[in-house]
Parts: sequence; C-alpha cells; structure tokens
Amino acid sequence: MKYVPAFTAAFLTAVSLVTSAFTQDRPVSVETNLLTMNVSVSDKNGNYIRGLKKDDFNLRDNGAAQAIDVFSAEDSGLSIGIVYDNHNQADDLTLTVLEALKRLCGRLGERDHYFVSVFNDKGSLTTDFVPDADQLRRHLANPDRGTPNSLYDAIFAAADRAGKLKNSKKYLLVVTNGTDRSSDHSLKQLRLRLRNINMPVYVLSFTPENRTA
Repeated sequence: MKYVPAFTAAFLTAVSLVTSAFTQDRPVSVETNLLTMNVSVSDKNGNYIRGLKKDDFNLRDNGAAQAIDVFSAEDSGLSIGIVYDNHNQADDLTLTVLEALKRLCGRLGERDHYFVSVFNDKGSLTTDFVPDADQLRRHLANPDRGTPNSLYDAIFAAADRAGKLKNSKKYLLVVTNGTDRSSDHSLKQLRLRLRNINMPVYVLSFTPENRTA
C-alpha cells in the first residue's frame, strides 16, 4: 500500500498570503497540539482502498507511536473561523489584509465553510464572506451592541461559532497585533475553552515595527 499524507494546506496558504501583507523577512511561528493529515491509500495497481478504519493505521513520530485522536474515512471539508483585529488599523493595511483573506477564502472548496469576524474597540462584524473596507467602516462605526470588542472575547466567540459548523476539521485563524483590551474572558479561560473543544488556533501577529515599508 502507498500512503500519501498531506498537512492541511489551507492554513499554510493563509500564513503565506496574510503574512506577505504586512511582513518582510520575518519568521512566523505556528504551534498546535493537533496535526491534521489527509491520507489516501492505494494498492499496487493504483486502485484506492476504501473502508479503512483507525486500527488499520500506525502513526509514528521519530519512531515513537502516536495516538490518533480523530479519524474519519470521509472526504470532509474544512470549517474555518477567521478573526481579524482591526483596532487602529491604517486604511492601507486594512485593504491589504482583506485582500489577502479574500484570496485565501477564494481557494477553499465547495465543501469548506468559513466565517470572518472583524472587531475594533466598539464591537464586531461577523459575516459568511470577507467584507470589503466600506462595509467594515460603516458597520464598525456603529456595531451591534454586545458584540465582542476585545481580542480574547472575539476568539472565544469565534471558537463557539466554529464549533457549530458541520465539518469535523475545525480551525481558527487569528490576525492581530497581539494586544488584548479588557476582555471579559481571561487568557486562562480562553486557553481552557480551546483545549476543551480541541480547536487548533493559528495566530498571525503583527506590529508597526514589522510592517513592510
């Protein structure tokens, strides 16, 4: 049998697209406790073998056996929640990040589902598409009351929303300067929540110092 593993490529695409929007020759560090792999199995004639179960696979990392926490034999899509911290962002940076997110979401497949939550100090806008700059400007000038306006609260809400999406492969992509502003949820509460629902989070953090001149 031939095993052809592939790490979920959507988030590698996200890193390259969004990072290129505001960084130059800067390393990006991504850490997750859950590694998702897509695997196809074929016989010596190249025919796909179907009906395999978790016990048919042996997963090792540097020779050490690893547990398979989640297994699905279906060709399932992705469920992606995108959180964009728009606090005090210059118009040119907002335009560039939104364009990068549009390119990312444009590469998703028909089975994939996503939403975008953009917030500032007044509140947030959550849509099932990537909004344009004018839509953001109009809505975030007078957002719905009670919507998240701080980093930890926005991620917490996005995790709950992503958890309700139907695809079993669920992820969060967070674009932020990394500064929280008086969230109701603490970092400890957020970490506990993400661990409880087993939600991998990919964070792209930027500051004025690492923006492209």
